[in-house]
Amino acid sequence: MKKVYPWPRFWSPQGAELTLFSNAYLPDPEDAYARFHNQNVSTFKAMSAEKCNVLLGDGGMGKSRSLDRDHRELGLAWDSQNEHGALIDLGRLSGYGDLDVRLNENAAVQKWRKGDGILHLTLDSLDEALPSLPNLPKVLLGVLESLPKDRLRFSIACRSVLWSPFLGDGLKDLFGPDAVRPWRLAPLRHEDVRVAAAMNGLDGDAFLRAVADKNVEAMAAHPLTLDLLLRSVSGGIAFPDDLTQLYERGCKTFLLEPPDSSRAARPPRMDADQMMAVAGRIACMTLFGATTAVETNEVDACPEGAVRVGNVAGGSETVRGAPFGVGTLDVREVISSGLFTRAGSQYRWIHKSFAEFLAAYHLRGDGTSLSQIRKLLLVAGQIAPALSGVAAWLAGMRDDVLTEILQIDPEVLLEADLSKCAASVQAELVEFLFRQAEAESPFVYQWGLFWKLKKLNHPGLKAQLEPRLDASKPKAVRKLAVEVANACGGAGLLGKLVDIALDGNEQLFLRIDAAAWMSEHATSGEKDRLRPLALKAGGDKDEQRIQAYALAAVWSSHATWQEVRDSVGLRDYPQTDALGRFLAHDFIEGLSESDFADALRWLAQKYPNPDALSGWAGAADQLILRAMNRMDDAVIRTALADLLAARITIHHMVFDSRGASSKKEGYVLGPAIMRRLLASELVPRLGGKTPVGWLLLRDPAPLLLESDLEFAIDEWKTAVPAIGPNWESIVGALTNWDIAFGARQN
Repeated sequence: MKKVYPWPRFWSPQGAELTLFSNAYLPDPEDAYARFHNQNVSTFKAMSAEKCNVLLGDGGMGKSRSLDRDHRELGLAWDSQNEHGALIDLGRLSGYGDLDVRLNENAAVQKWRKGDGILHLTLDSLDEALPSLPNLPKVLLGVLESLPKDRLRFSIACRSVLWSPFLGDGLKDLFGPDAVRPWRLAPLRHEDVRVAAAMNGLDGDAFLRAVADKNVEAMAAHPLTLDLLLRSVSGGIAFPDDLTQLYERGCKTFLLEPPDSSRAARPPRMDADQMMAVAGRIACMTLFGATTAVETNEVDACPEGAVRVGNVAGGSETVRGAPFGVGTLDVREVISSGLFTRAGSQYRWIHKSFAEFLAAYHLRGDGTSLSQIRKLLLVAGQIAPALSGVAAWLAGMRDDVLTEILQIDPEVLLEADLSKCAASVQAELVEFLFRQAEAESPFVYQWGLFWKLKKLNHPGLKAQLEPRLDASKPKAVRKLAVEVANACGGAGLLGKLVDIALDGNEQLFLRIDAAAWMSEHATSGEKDRLRPLALKAGGDKDEQRIQAYALAAVWSSHATWQEVRDSVGLRDYPQTDALGRFLAHDFIEGLSESDFADALRWLAQKYPNPDALSGWAGAADQLILRAMNRMDDAVIRTALADLLAARITIHHMVFDSRGASSKKEGYVLGPAIMRRLLASELVPRLGGKTPVGWLLLRDPAPLLLESDLEFAIDEWKTAVPAIGPNWESIVGALTNWDIAFGARQN
């Protein structure tokens, strides 16, 4: 049984260009900053107020699960507003008349017809019903025409490749041309993938790193192939070395119907290998022909940048030594799969990486000579930039192509799957990079190169790198040697890298690079050597970078809280700098609970200001959240009350809201029993002529909620006169003043 993940899904206007992280993931629309990347993205909750929504998505994207979850979550809200929600699966219809039956029997529809409220009617899985009920669009329009549209909010979901233009035009006639809003289900976010990994017993962050290492983000951002990746990992942190096999399985997953789809019950025209052959043909024609779409309209002139479906069909392909004819229906079956998305009469690849893989897969056999491949890939003796992805895949599939590219354009091989190549290939690529560094080529400074260097690890790497670390070598060569070593787990040179990081006579940029990955790769002894670098008052911005790396390596197994407090704690650091960011985001995670009380007392005295830009204030924020789970410990509770009292009485806030995420769950202050224990300890510390207790209720992290009203009234009733005004302000802020006053009198 498939897991149901608690993903909030997002929709973008059909045809809108999405900005994607790593060319795959949706930037989080709920994040305070990332939401600005795609400002037209919406949720079903927001869209449900529209008169008519057309909800499109690629196969396996999770449309049905998302709509089911949204309807269940919105049901109570709709009921409270005299609104009703009905979700009907068209894929389960047994005949044309079954739609009327399901509508008439639906409890929400019955209540709506008897009342005067709004009905949110969503019809799901139109694409699953169309093969057996081809006239369903016409029937649907007839049913909708009979409903009172002024009280109807209608949505219909379908695979984009199977959407009916006839139905789209009919909906515009019924609701008005401007009232029909077409949407497309957006890819997953980073956070969604992290959650899915955690629910499968994996380390979410490690899984995301493994995805990035293998360059399979396009697969991770799609629920269908994410499931494949989750089943492919080993130990939660590594994928199989054979990336070709992984992509082959991913493409076949898209080409074949999921087992839980009603379409899977219909036998396909071709088996998986035959479909791969036809998909490879389409990939070759679109990539080498510089086209982006397959055009299915055989009547009008073919638009520029598209290839007709009839031109793709014809002739034969060979699978398992047996030729088979490729007809128009075969091509249409492939472009109707999850590998493609539809816009009008044109079908496009869901992601270019799949087209690049399939084109190489199509040319991997002996049927295509090296001479022919050269003609396809080369322009002026170099790999055409637009075809570098195809060339990289081919290099991992054919030794003759690998040898050829190594001679004429080795840069391309940094994109290739080198898991099965000889170590001599990786060694030659390392030498190529050093030649670039010696020539001061901008290539070695390009963004993202580090992640490609990981594939260069081979048995002789240490011998290649060690001489290049010598002080006599050019700085670009030494910098590259450090980066390759870091990318490859230290390459047996971590002791040398520690020497460089500790040497005050070395150039600072090289010392910073040498220390950058010590927390990940260094042994216990190597980390211990970094203590003098970590435990001191920070210097300027650049010096703080190397100190932050050193502190990350030694904390908390090689440095105590008291040592950090008495050295790094001598001054504050802005979160715009490396040391401040480490303190605000990573430091408290390593703090032992036995040090909570001392750290809270020290922060109350030294850095009580809740400043969103301060490193130590950020550390205090994180410690408050952790300490809230230990309010059963009187010593920790007293120390936390002291810190919060200092924040409230001096600075009139618990948290600086400028540092809060737009998602308030990031600042939940724990269960009621813990919050109330703290409130009983804290409020007496807020005495004074001006009551400030109401500040405990401020966003982004209120200590008391409406559900705590009865507790607050009880505390107010028994409070001594000096404390009473603060409880009074809390009760008054939680409820109506008259009700609160009556409770006080009683």
